[in-house]
Amino acid sequence: MACAVVAPTSTPDRRVELYDSGATRHISPYHTDFTLYRLLTSPVYLNTANQQHFPTIGVGRLAIWAPNGDSQSSILLKNVLHAPAVSFTLISVGTLDRTGYHRSFGGGPLDLHDTAGACLAHIPLSDCDLYCVEHMGESVHAVETISVMELHCHMGHITPASAHTLITRGLVMGM
Repeated sequence: MACAVVAPTSTPDRRVELYDSGATRHISPYHTDFTLYRLLTSPVYLNTANQQHFPTIGVGRLAIWAPNGDSQSSILLKNVLHAPAVSFTLISVGTLDRTGYHRSFGGGPLDLHDTAGACLAHIPLSDCDLYCVEHMGESVHAVETISVMELHCHMGHITPASAHTLITRGLVMGM
């Protein structure tokens, strides 16, 4: 991967995920990849190290595919902020750690393990000193779906008809 002063950006046929030990939250611009999604009542603004501000408009669950040797592992991220103006998915390594995953750095790659110690991901260190995964021409598939009744519970017991309306209008995914 070629290095630039800024992090790599995604394009319609190329999705980028950055694993960052300094990030405090998972963030993604890909609304259609969320498996459960709710709009925020008002935007929350994220501040970056270079003083840029990005609005987040929703929050939900996001399934990612992480390289693991010759295969890939699915990891379900919870409480991911939806920020359409961001150019890539940012995965907070600290948040993964707080939710039970174990991480190790050293000799180049970032390794993620589940609570039983099984390796879920082996993410190489790029030439830019970033833990970066690129997905070319791939679509991300949800790993967890829920019923309208489960959505009803997750959304504060709104009526099932309202939950169904959210689904048909494309405001939540993975049902």
